[in-house]
Amino acid sequence: MEVMEVKVKNSSFKGHKKAATFFFALIFVLLSFFLSPFQGLSQQKEIAKDKYSKTTLEILESIEKERMVLLKKEEDIKKEKKILKDIKDDVDKRIAKLKTLRLELEGLLEKLEKRDEEKFRHLVKVYEGMRPEEAGPLISTLREDIAIRIFSGMNNKKAAKILPFIEPEKAIKISEAMIKKRKK
Repeated sequence: MEVMEVKVKNSSFKGHKKAATFFFALIFVLLSFFLSPFQGLSQQKEIAKDKYSKTTLEILESIEKERMVLLKKEEDIKKEKKILKDIKDDVDKRIAKLKTLRLELEGLLEKLEKRDEEKFRHLVKVYEGMRPEEAGPLISTLREDIAIRIFSGMNNKKAAKILPFIEPEKAIKISEAMIKKRKK
């Protein structure tokens, strides 16, 4: 660019020649600063080559490459975070569903246990209602754990009347189990 020389002829500007020169220089610098982004890329490179040494340019290029790598890594991390969030959301949904199913199953199990207990109480009443000489041999044929459970649910007087009609070995095991249950 050319530097223009301005001559001040007006007498009111006498003594302000330095200020006017400074003002025009400031305008020139500001214009070149604001117009520099509009210069061609090749001109900017030429200016940069003139301004910086070769090693400085290599460092700047290296920094730019590293910045691009970091931006790519940041983008990858954002993608991975989204994938992990989606997986977490899916797992949370499945956990909530499993909790609901567990509660439903617990409710069903409780109903089954209650129904089984009612059936078992009915069975105990049936054995209690039988004559001891009929109930004893039938209880002898039952599995030991069931026989113990039946005796545990019976009225003590009725159980005592049936016990002599049960096979001796089974009667001993039932008696021992009853004693252990009462100690607990």
